[in-house]
Amino acid sequence: MKYLLILQGDAELCAPDHDRFRKVADESGELITGHLLADPSTGLVIGTGPANPIRAYYLIDVDTLDRATHLAHLLPESEALAVEIRPIMQQSAADY
Repeated sequence: MKYLLILQGDAELCAPDHDRFRKVADESGELITGHLLADPSTGLVIGTGPANPIRAYYLIDVDTLDRATHLAHLLPESEALAVEIRPIMQQSAADY
């Protein structure tokens, strides 16, 4: 099952070290992709609702939500900021 790990928080905090997460997730073959994002001030928000700054994201493919949670806990943001774990919907939505 694929999950998106959405790393949220203030961009003014020091740059996080994701090396441990990347090593574990990459060596296990569970990391599909991921990117650190530019400062939110360089982007544009459309609409009137509140927007939480997204610092980075990782797309992973794991067997269980527990495994996704374990990997998310390897990210420094899980202690100081926030990591949202969101399942990727399949076209048939058969997993839900």
